[in-house]
Amino acid sequence: MATTVRLSPQVEQMLTEIYGKKTPGAERASECFPYIRRHTLFELKGYFTPKELKGMVDSYSGTMMDAQWMPVKDMVIGHLEDADKFEHISTKWGFDFDQLREKIKKLTSAHVFFLQEEINRFWNYDNAYASDDNSGPDLEKFVNEFQ
Repeated sequence: MATTVRLSPQVEQMLTEIYGKKTPGAERASECFPYIRRHTLFELKGYFTPKELKGMVDSYSGTMMDAQWMPVKDMVIGHLEDADKFEHISTKWGFDFDQLREKIKKLTSAHVFFLQEEINRFWNYDNAYASDDNSGPDLEKFVNEFQ
C-alpha cells in the first residue's frame, strides 16, 4: 500500500543520514515505531499512580508538543514544575509532586517520549481515548492504559 507522508526537512535529513535515503528511512522508521511504542508503554504500566497520570494529562491541556524535545526528561520536569507552581496540579489531583519528579528522573528517554506522546494523543486525536458518549476524551480510559 502506498502512503504519502510529509516530513520536515530536519527529519528528512536525519533519515537520509541514518539510512542513506529518506524513503527507505521513513519506511523503516514507520515500521519500527509501533513496536517501540508498544514495548515502552508496557514498561510504564503500573509505574505512575492514577492521580499522577491525571495531573500530568491536565498539565498538558492546550500545550503544543515538539517531538525533538519530548525525549528530554528535564523539559518534562520543568513543564510539570511550572504546572504545579502555577496550576497546583499536585494539590488538585492529590499526589506528592516530589515523588513524581523522582519517578520521572528514573525514566529513559523513550519512556518520557511515549508518555508525552500518549498525552498528546489524549488531547489531540478524537478517537484515541474517546468517551463512550462522544463528550470528549475519557481520562479514565487513559489512566487504565497505564494500570
